[in-house]
Amino acid sequence: MRIGLGNLPPTLLVLIQFEILFWLNAVTTTTSIVVNAQQCHLVLQNGGGNDGVLNPPTNGGNSIPSNGSHTTTTSSTTRPGDSEATRTSTTSRSGGGSSTTTSSTPSPTIQPFDYENDKIRGVNLGGWLVLEPWITPSVFERTGNTDIVDEYTLGELMDRADAERLLLDHWETWITEDDFIAIREAGLNHVRIPLGYWSVPLTSNDTSQSTSPDPYVPGAWTYLLKGLTWARKHGVHTIVDLHGAPLSQNGYDNSGQRTGDPRWAVDSDAIARTVDTVRYIAENLGGMIDVLELLNEPAGFRGDDWASAIRQYWLDGYDAVRDAAGREIKIMIGDAFLGVNVRRLTNFVLLTTRADANSTS
Repeated sequence: MRIGLGNLPPTLLVLIQFEILFWLNAVTTTTSIVVNAQQCHLVLQNGGGNDGVLNPPTNGGNSIPSNGSHTTTTSSTTRPGDSEATRTSTTSRSGGGSSTTTSSTPSPTIQPFDYENDKIRGVNLGGWLVLEPWITPSVFERTGNTDIVDEYTLGELMDRADAERLLLDHWETWITEDDFIAIREAGLNHVRIPLGYWSVPLTSNDTSQSTSPDPYVPGAWTYLLKGLTWARKHGVHTIVDLHGAPLSQNGYDNSGQRTGDPRWAVDSDAIARTVDTVRYIAENLGGMIDVLELLNEPAGFRGDDWASAIRQYWLDGYDAVRDAAGREIKIMIGDAFLGVNVRRLTNFVLLTTRADANSTS
């Protein structure tokens, strides 16, 4: 689906997030996935005519069956003419374990992606650097504590050393270089990598706000760098998505904290830290990523104060990224569950693109 906004300059990449499921069936790769848990998803309800309303997601939290499992089996075979250097390995995951062998492949030169004319074909690396119970139920089952329902409570309620070991094992095994090889061979050209604010190593030189990740367990930044390196090596473009913000931008476990009282949009310090976080990502990774998503699924449906704060954050975050990384990096925003108002969206794009033009004149 494409939304036409006239002949606007393609300096801002705007993706309105409907639920998109990619079912891939490549000749050399077979994949089977079993997830016994309730999924969070957006529902588009037609209200007559061409209007539609995106309802908030239904969050199953930690409602995972006792036999919940996540099993992925990937078998990759060689093609005629492949040498040993281009053969990929077999990876199997069951529960929290993994057996992975990485083999080398030629490193293509990655060309800039033409977002104006080419189609994005991608997959989300969910559950890797931000835990979600419906994606990674086995990680939560391994804690032995049913009160641990997200990364916030994992850091809060679990012994720190045990939590660090659990997360390190997960980060090492959930996504590996072999996955990027398989993604490329399946004909995809993008991966989206969710990241929590607590994993971004801000210092007091980067923000006037708190830099503490507590109670979260930091450390995923190293694995983000690995993922970006693997993506570039294997010719895959990247979307880095700030998936969780301080005090939670929606109250769902996918923000890092499941809570009935998210406070991000009504706390100016939390918003300021989030702006500084996307600035840091752009400043330090701008040359390695193609698209930066300013924030995943902020809850605009919570009231006018939230909707207003989110709109202002889009502007402030946009400026921060542009100041840090220039105009080459693309920027992604969502509709905050408020639907697409083409007039307002067009005004936003015009405002930001005019600012870009003025900055270069």
